[in-house]
Amino acid sequence: MHSVAARTLAAITVIAALAAGAGACGSSAMTRVATPTDLAAPAGQATVVFLRPSTFGGSSETPIVTGDGTFLGTLTGRTKLVAWLPAGEHTFIAWAENVDLVKADLTAGKVYYVLVRMRMGVWKARTTLSRYAPDLAAWAKLEAWTKASVELTRKAGEQGAGPSADVIADKQRRAQMVWVNLDAAQRNPRTIRPEDGQ
Repeated sequence: MHSVAARTLAAITVIAALAAGAGACGSSAMTRVATPTDLAAPAGQATVVFLRPSTFGGSSETPIVTGDGTFLGTLTGRTKLVAWLPAGEHTFIAWAENVDLVKADLTAGKVYYVLVRMRMGVWKARTTLSRYAPDLAAWAKLEAWTKASVELTRKAGEQGAGPSADVIADKQRRAQMVWVNLDAAQRNPRTIRPEDGQ
């Protein structure tokens, strides 16, 4: 019985590794930036930095889109990306094994941060998005995290096109369901306020 259980566990481990590897081996839409992006946004816009500082989940990709379906980019372990967006209300959606989101109210000229974290899933890592602001204890790690994270940007042309419209639409629907089922305590870390900007 012991050997049967061991073989079963080994088989599950292999299947999980293959499932995770299949996602990691997919063609990424991202490339490293040659020069770090100036965080000063154009007039009327705000800067949003998506930061995935941990190596947990390794090469597992986390695509990020806006609530209207615009593909911003994909993050892997210890990477970041910078986006400029019009001032006002926005929704950011990310996915791995699951779908998660944050809502933001952005002020022009400010810099905001979204923390992208990975955690254990069933077949591959799951993702969590949250606000990252000065009132949080983890804010003390900002400088270290940003320096250690490689900045990525979308590749030119079709290579940087990202997920298909059908995939994005599915994630948008799932994100709406996630938000409806969150209580106030769960929504709070997923809500970026104007004063969170720097």
